[in-house]
Amino acid sequence: MMSLSIEVQHNGAFTIQRGSFKIVDCFPGIDEKPIKTLGIEVKRQDNVVIIEYKLIEGSILLKLITDGEQIVIESTLFGFSQAPRWFYPVFQAEIEGIRGLYRQGFGLGGPSGYTDIDELEGKEEKADSFGMIALQGKNVWTYFFAKSHDRFMNRYDVQCISRDEVHKRFSAGFRLENIPDAAIELPSIYVFCDENLERGLENTAKMIGSAMNARNVQPPAYHWCSWYYLYNNLSQSILEEYLKGFAKIEPPLGIKYIQIDAGYFKSAGDWLDHNHLWPDGLKAAFEIIKKYGFKPGIWIAPFMVGNRSELYKDHPDWVLYTKDGKPVTPWKWYNEPKVWGYRDEEYYVLDTSHPEAMEYIRKVFRTMREWGAEFFKTDFMLWGIQDSSKVKRFKPGKTSIEYFRKNRRESSPIHWRDESRNSAGKGNMC
Repeated sequence: MMSLSIEVQHNGAFTIQRGSFKIVDCFPGIDEKPIKTLGIEVKRQDNVVIIEYKLIEGSILLKLITDGEQIVIESTLFGFSQAPRWFYPVFQAEIEGIRGLYRQGFGLGGPSGYTDIDELEGKEEKADSFGMIALQGKNVWTYFFAKSHDRFMNRYDVQCISRDEVHKRFSAGFRLENIPDAAIELPSIYVFCDENLERGLENTAKMIGSAMNARNVQPPAYHWCSWYYLYNNLSQSILEEYLKGFAKIEPPLGIKYIQIDAGYFKSAGDWLDHNHLWPDGLKAAFEIIKKYGFKPGIWIAPFMVGNRSELYKDHPDWVLYTKDGKPVTPWKWYNEPKVWGYRDEEYYVLDTSHPEAMEYIRKVFRTMREWGAEFFKTDFMLWGIQDSSKVKRFKPGKTSIEYFRKNRRESSPIHWRDESRNSAGKGNMC
């Protein structure tokens, strides 16, 4: 880690600097606008600066802590009737000396990886990053990240705004989703520098993983996934053909899991109802896999509900609705061919705030484990992170991240492979 400094002005703006790399005039923002203050108070004590921004409604308290190697930005909101949708401790600050950035995409939403700053000039599009970002200066990278991701989505963005000249802007914030909290203590944002990108990313991932109690070390385990060979056409008889073929290969393949992908169910959401391709059901299929010396795995999209499913027919109140009363519909397939060969024209989202809906999903996982599943490839997980400020929930009051993490902990499968996470990134957003 390399030396960082922070300079705070009397007007509540602050500058973060390391050599020629600077983030100048950092100032809070709410809902995509800089805050308008009635008064600002700055207090200094040793390596800590506390800034209070008094607004028409409520106040913002920033605590800036530095020890030369890192900066910690602590944020507290209080006195609001409800939380804003977005809050930024740093909003549209000017960046000097930036050459590029490494960003983490929002799951399959991407993109992840390196972006040269020149690629952003003339576009005025925001380069978003979730959970962490690394900004490249001359011979140094500056990292911003939050360790805790239990309640709020954490997003960073870089934007090139062209006026008479190009202005490079940086924001760091949290999605609060208008939850009815009068006071909110937000996760700390950590800032540090490193000359080596990979080393800095590894250290960032370790710190986030440790704070979130993630498995930092997991022995490698190889598995065969039917999707990339057969898409939704795998059947019980074809599975046996593959297993017989695998058994004849010398030396052994070293595969631990055999994973059945999409195509086994009658409709999305009816995960325990097998279709004609699996006449003896999943339990029998898992037993066949074990007979050949492998561990059974299964694909599932826990929050996906087909409009022709028995689940939606019996429990239409279990899905999320828009503010005007229509089902939230991420997928629409009105023409042929429809996805996976199913009859569903629309795909809805299970409401993560509905206790009966979430108990149903827990029952699905429990049942599949009882049948013999030891590996779950969970897909479309980001469907479960629907902004609470934009939907009608059965039980409102929390952020999408709070509902998501609560239900994921309670489901607790043996092994997860979350296809919604982009493997190019170093951080675990969820």
